[in-house]
Amino acid sequence: AIYKIYNKKRYDDRAAMVAAIKAAEGCTDCGTNNPVVLDFDHLPEYEKSFTIGSNITSKGMTRLFDEIAKCEVVCANCHRIRTKERR
Repeated sequence: AIYKIYNKKRYDDRAAMVAAIKAAEGCTDCGTNNPVVLDFDHLPEYEKSFTIGSNITSKGMTRLFDEIAKCEVVCANCHRIRTKERR
């Protein structure tokens, strides 16, 4: 039981940190800053090691920050547009 509590706290703490990064940056393209609609867009010049959102607790903090550094924050709409334009 204590393990589940620890894991939930760890997830909640990291999710809050990621949301704060997104809100502080805002969408690079349109400026919206609601973290609920913001994504990390991996830039084409960097190799994507993992998806940030689904790995916030399975990777160490250093690896997480290194992966975030390969990205720009964009809203879901702008992310879809960027992805389409890159193809």
